[in-house]
Amino acid sequence: MFRHRYPISLLLCLLPALAGAFPSTIEIRGLENEKVRTLYKTGETERRFLFFKVYQMAHYAPFEGRGDTPLKSPCPKAVQIEFARTLDGKKIRDQFLKTLRESVDAETWQSIETSAEAYAKPFAQGKTRKGDRFQVVWHPATSIRSTFNGETMAEIENTTFARALWAIWTGPDAVVDREALLQDW
Repeated sequence: MFRHRYPISLLLCLLPALAGAFPSTIEIRGLENEKVRTLYKTGETERRFLFFKVYQMAHYAPFEGRGDTPLKSPCPKAVQIEFARTLDGKKIRDQFLKTLRESVDAETWQSIETSAEAYAKPFAQGKTRKGDRFQVVWHPATSIRSTFNGETMAEIENTTFARALWAIWTGPDAVVDREALLQDW
């Protein structure tokens, strides 16, 4: 008779790791305590610098209301990021602002600079550690809400900023593998 070398329970524990680092659904609360919405994972990818993994991320959206691209869709969207290493918050802030500034024209930058600074400011107050979780939710009609390990970091009401932010991950010149992030879009 064939005997398993490893107990079935051990294999079952490994399944979530094999399936991906992020859950297949997340729940978000709408603005002003609206009802809870379920968002479904559209894909996962990671950001690398040279040979080092910086973070892995997943993108979420509801099934209904998806447009032809996340940037044009009126539905709420979210990304979850899990950091793969300890990073200095000031470097995260500086790199984010540099990337965003380089991805938009001068007129757009002028209209979003204050929002971008407010969004990035909390990062400069500390460090990320391996396993820290960052979540950004975009309610397209109004705002961006970001949390770090469950604590609210920023709420920004600037749709131009929100679109520019989302374009970093899902636009044509994304800093991550856009196709993997949106594979189930």
